[in-house]
Amino acid sequence: MNITPLTLKLLDPETGNEVKTFSRAFIQTGIFTELVKLMKFTDLSHPENFEPETAEALYALIAELFGNQISIDQIKTGTDLGGFMALVAAIIARVEGEVPTQLQPNPTLPGQVSRKRHK
Repeated sequence: MNITPLTLKLLDPETGNEVKTFSRAFIQTGIFTELVKLMKFTDLSHPENFEPETAEALYALIAELFGNQISIDQIKTGTDLGGFMALVAAIIARVEGEVPTQLQPNPTLPGQVSRKRHK
């Protein structure tokens, strides 16, 4: 299976030049746990409604995603907002793609006859 790596560019805050690119081909399962916690309190698809605590939790989540090779302070000062939000959207899209949609339950219990009339 080919997985497009998730990436985040660390930029020099003064020059805007790229310092380092962080890349991760897979999302650790523990990241899902943190996303579920965040999703209980906010709709991650609408960042305009984020509380400051949500942003802080996302910074920590991203740092954890890349094995804490990048600090929360570096994320805050050395990443482009567009790149950061694109990464968050990619994580959400990846998680949504990995979680199967719930199958429709069978309305007829085993051993019972359906109440629908057959013609």
